[in-house]
Amino acid sequence: MDRGLRAFLAAAKTFGGATVRCQAPIEIASEDQERNEPEPDLVVVAERKLDYAARHPRRDELLLLIEVADTSVYFDRRVKSTTYARASVPEYWVLDVSARALYVHRHPSGGNYRQVIRLAEDETVAPDSRPDAVVKVSELLPPAPVA
Repeated sequence: MDRGLRAFLAAAKTFGGATVRCQAPIEIASEDQERNEPEPDLVVVAERKLDYAARHPRRDELLLLIEVADTSVYFDRRVKSTTYARASVPEYWVLDVSARALYVHRHPSGGNYRQVIRLAEDETVAPDSRPDAVVKVSELLPPAPVA
């Protein structure tokens, strides 16, 4: 997960390291549970709970999910976004490493996100749950390849 290290560090700085989980399973909508146990690259939970050692965070405990994508952008933006929207995950980000962009999905409803915004690396974003925590998209991305 080296490609997501900067995103993890930015999330930990914004939310506190105890509430950021890296590639940890989450519980999702009941219709998806039998065949799907997603492990997003980064999960931000509302608070740290000791019982996460015995169970996965539930959808009502999630603030933000982040997928760091280079070859999986289509899958992350289409398939996973539908799964997360059905689970009512309030905010879902796809960090597109190749295009050096961030897709922000917000306001789940009926298996889709009502708001999807594409941000370039020179733009800023703040999670809905922490509007004061503005971060530049480039701070989430790995360094640009040298030509």
